[in-house]
Amino acid sequence: MKNKMISIMLTVVMFTTLMPVTGAQVDVQAARTAMEALLVLPDPPTAVFSANNRNTIGVLKAIGALLADAERSDQLPAIVSFDDFELAEMMPVPVTVVDHDAGELGRESARMIFARLTGPGAAGPRRKVEMPTHIMIARP
Repeated sequence: MKNKMISIMLTVVMFTTLMPVTGAQVDVQAARTAMEALLVLPDPPTAVFSANNRNTIGVLKAIGALLADAERSDQLPAIVSFDDFELAEMMPVPVTVVDHDAGELGRESARMIFARLTGPGAAGPRRKVEMPTHIMIARP
C-alpha cells in the first residue's frame, strides 16, 4: 500500500502520493463527514493530519466505525493531531499529538497586534515568530 497523508483543515501538506486536502471543517461533525468520505476511497489514506482537536475527534469518530468492521479494521490510518485533547492517550486508535501552549500563542498574538497599533503599523517590518511545540508519539 502506498504511503499517503491526508490533511483535515490544513492548506499546505507534503505528500508522497498526491491526495485531496479537505478544508473548512469547523466542527466535529464536519470533520467526521470529511473523514468518512476519505475512508471509502478506493485507495484510502494511510495517515491523516488534523489541524485541531475538534477535527481529531471527528476523525476518531469516523475511524471508530472501522474498528467495529473486522474486515476493514486493518485499514486504519495513522493519526497526527495538532492540538492536544482530553483523553488522547486513551483512544482505541493511537494518536500522535503535536502540542503547543495555546495561552502563550494568544499572548504573543496580542503583543504583535498592539505593537502594530502603537508602532509603525502595517508599514513596519514583518516578523516571523516560531512558537515551541512538543510532540507526543502515539503508542504502538
